[in-house]
Amino acid sequence: MSRLLNAFRSCGGVIAAGLLVLAGVLPAQQGWAQGAASHAPEPGGVEYGFLNSSDMDKAGTVSLELDTVGLYGRRGRHFASSDTLLNLAYAVTDQVQVAFGPQFTIASVHVVPGLPDVRRALLGGFRGDLRLGLIDRRSNPIGLTLQFTPQWRFADEAVRRGAAHGLAVSLALDRELIAGTLFGTLNLTYEMTHQRIDGIAGWERGSRAGLGLGLAARLSKVLHVGAEFRYLRRHDGFAAGRFHGHAFYLGPTVYAEFGGNWWASLSWQTQIAGHEVGKRHGMDLIGFERHQVRLRVGYDF
Repeated sequence: MSRLLNAFRSCGGVIAAGLLVLAGVLPAQQGWAQGAASHAPEPGGVEYGFLNSSDMDKAGTVSLELDTVGLYGRRGRHFASSDTLLNLAYAVTDQVQVAFGPQFTIASVHVVPGLPDVRRALLGGFRGDLRLGLIDRRSNPIGLTLQFTPQWRFADEAVRRGAAHGLAVSLALDRELIAGTLFGTLNLTYEMTHQRIDGIAGWERGSRAGLGLGLAARLSKVLHVGAEFRYLRRHDGFAAGRFHGHAFYLGPTVYAEFGGNWWASLSWQTQIAGHEVGKRHGMDLIGFERHQVRLRVGYDF
């Protein structure tokens, strides 16, 4: 347990500042009760990019989504990879939402340390989601959701064939900072993976811990813009074992709704700082990428 807590030690100040703002020690411009009563968000509420809000769909809502994450730039000459999830989600109740879908992986790798040169596309695996709404932000000072994301993989992000399974757990805490206009979110995540790569003996266990802070401004009912900061670190084992490296990401995000029930969001983040074990200077470009991009396009039935 101490190792797991140490995974967040170096970013404790960021967590504390985020909690001060979101929990209300640094007050919003309007009272909580006034903000909750006067603002009725559109279906799906405010949206971010890589981060999550606490908003939950109404019971019975069905949505179909294409969720693509692109990873670009590792140590070496050329690394580009993308995972596209075709996700079908259903709101069982106002507080419970489930989703499931296949993931398709495309990668182009050339002269990258530890990876074979390859250019290939294939079915990468399947992913599920279970979201639990613990506190509704529209009727409380803050919103809180807990999300479990299991994965089953046939290939990794470099399209090396093999087998893997893992589980990511994330907690999203958010609040309305300026009624109807500005929103903030704090995300805590922990991911565990057990994988085997064809041609490499044995199974490997790894884990990643992270936190994220995001702001989103509602420019209109159909357009939100914002910025997100994320801190990620990687370890051996499932309990935050031997430290391998960490990365800080920062970038903008935009969300828009279109005619009917269509919507889309785009987020681009750049690694602004980091450290790889064994390297005195530079970023972690072995376990993380220089750029990460996320594009989501969805339809709510």
